[in-house]
Amino acid sequence: MLIKNTVRLLTFAVFFPAAGWAQTAMPQPLGAEVPPLTTGSEQAAKNVLELRLRVAGTFDDNALADNRNRHSDTEFDFQPTIDFRQELERMKWNLFYAPGFSANQHYSARRYFSQTAGSAFSYQLLKHLDLNLHGKASLTTNPFDQLDRNASTPQSNLLDRPNTTVVLPKYKQIGADGGIGLDWFTSPFTTINLSGDISDLRYRSLPSQSFSQRRLIDTRIVHGHGGVLHRWTARQTVGALYDYQDLAFPLAHSRTVSHSVMGFDEFAIKPNMKLTLFGGPEYSRLHDIVEVNFLFFIFRLPTFRTVWSPTAGAEFSWQGKLDALRASYVRKITDGGGLIGAVTLNHGDASFRRRLTNRWTFTLGGYYATSDALGAEGSSGLKSYAATGGFERAITPNLFVDLGYSRLHQKRSGSLVGVTRDNHNRVMVSLQYRWDHPVGR
Repeated sequence: MLIKNTVRLLTFAVFFPAAGWAQTAMPQPLGAEVPPLTTGSEQAAKNVLELRLRVAGTFDDNALADNRNRHSDTEFDFQPTIDFRQELERMKWNLFYAPGFSANQHYSARRYFSQTAGSAFSYQLLKHLDLNLHGKASLTTNPFDQLDRNASTPQSNLLDRPNTTVVLPKYKQIGADGGIGLDWFTSPFTTINLSGDISDLRYRSLPSQSFSQRRLIDTRIVHGHGGVLHRWTARQTVGALYDYQDLAFPLAHSRTVSHSVMGFDEFAIKPNMKLTLFGGPEYSRLHDIVEVNFLFFIFRLPTFRTVWSPTAGAEFSWQGKLDALRASYVRKITDGGGLIGAVTLNHGDASFRRRLTNRWTFTLGGYYATSDALGAEGSSGLKSYAATGGFERAITPNLFVDLGYSRLHQKRSGSLVGVTRDNHNRVMVSLQYRWDHPVGR
């Protein structure tokens, strides 16, 4: 049954996924993907087949992820990417596939591999009704996969985004997610949005790991929300959102169901600058199993707990011709990234991009996050932060070289298993070749 469900999710991710494209200028009530950060002069081409090949070398001063036994090493990465995008009169869709392989200079056991595939589909069913589908599947053993790709790939919105602030040791991670959404433009000033998502993330230990390391928690998330937005003025849009979330941890016999009602306010400071605020109460019910050892028998007793907490978030975005800035903060109940069950996440991040010249581009970004457990292990938690910066130079219109630096720090508290207190300083040099071929119109 597990294999069958995984195959279904992977099939859905490859053939039926999507991010939403609105048919009007009405804001989306946190229901669309967040695109990569770009300046006004770097808009992605439409109706194109894009092939990319990236070769990189990365120096890590803590290759074994152990502060008490620090050893440096150099990692070599090889990653091709296929990306197809097409936009028709009533339909838009894209498809991408990105495999990858890494090898270390000194520690052969630290070799990594990864595969990511996804697609996007949006269709205008009626004049005022849009259908959006999205999905993605991934298989990776690279602990830094999410950290290295955050700035260059689309992300889910603040409410739907899983906990990506945890960098784990070398495990095999198998993930799949997909969703559907409807946008109904009832008038030039009012929009109703309904959407639902499901994601499944499983961890598998590698042969070289000890038994004590095989305790990461598989996670399945069912997410649904609806919202009503009304354009109050030419610059301000207000509304109300309802959000439902079911966090299931099958192997841990734990589950958390939450409901939240939030107000939504988006203010266009300028045509290319906006501020989005949302917040409200969240009710959560935790379902756990407590094992009681009595003589020669072990009894599993169900326990229940309810929690009231605030959910809130903010996002600021600005896109100029040569500069782009995005900053966000969210407080919500979500998954623990494989370390803990349900957690209260406080996450703030920011990214900045500037075109220095026609050939040079500068990037800067980072995040800070705390993940505090909700369940019986309530004293457990993880604090982490990361900072990145770098330069990109266009050697030719199709060939680019990147130089970047990243700093990662994470510290656990309580009885967490599967991650240690470790710091990484990583310096990366990469060479990327891009080839575009127009298709369709």
